[in-house]
Amino acid sequence: MLPPALGDMLEIRLRSIELRLPIAGQSFGTAGGALPGEFPSPRDRALSLDLKNKTAEYAPGVVVPLRKPFWGSISVMPPPSIGRVTDQRPNVYGANMDNADLSQGTTLYLPVFVPGALLSIGDGHAAQGDGE
Repeated sequence: MLPPALGDMLEIRLRSIELRLPIAGQSFGTAGGALPGEFPSPRDRALSLDLKNKTAEYAPGVVVPLRKPFWGSISVMPPPSIGRVTDQRPNVYGANMDNADLSQGTTLYLPVFVPGALLSIGDGHAAQGDGE
C-alpha cells in the first residue's frame, strides 16, 4: 500500500479507545479557556480512575462515568502555505477539536497536504462534557 499523497483524503477509523492507566490529569490557567481572569492562579489536579468500573470519583459522592473516552486532537500536517501553526485551534487539517463524538467506532476524514499526511493523535480524554 502506498503512503497518502498530496491531494488524497486520509480515512482515520477509531476502532478502539481504551483507558490503560489508572490516573488522569486536569488543569486550567488564568488567562485562557471559558472563564479568563476568573481565577487568581492556575490549578493542576490528578485523579484516580477505576478502570474496572470505568468511573472516577471527582469529589466525595460525585462519580463520573468513563464510558466514552476520545482523542481531543487528531490532525495531519497543515498545508505548507500557512506556515508553522499550533494545534490549539481546529482547522481544515484537524487539530484540537475536543469533540467527544470522535470516539470508538467513529471515522474521520482529513485532507492530505503533504506526502505521507503525517498523522498526529493526542490529548486523550477519559471523560468530558460539551466543550472544554
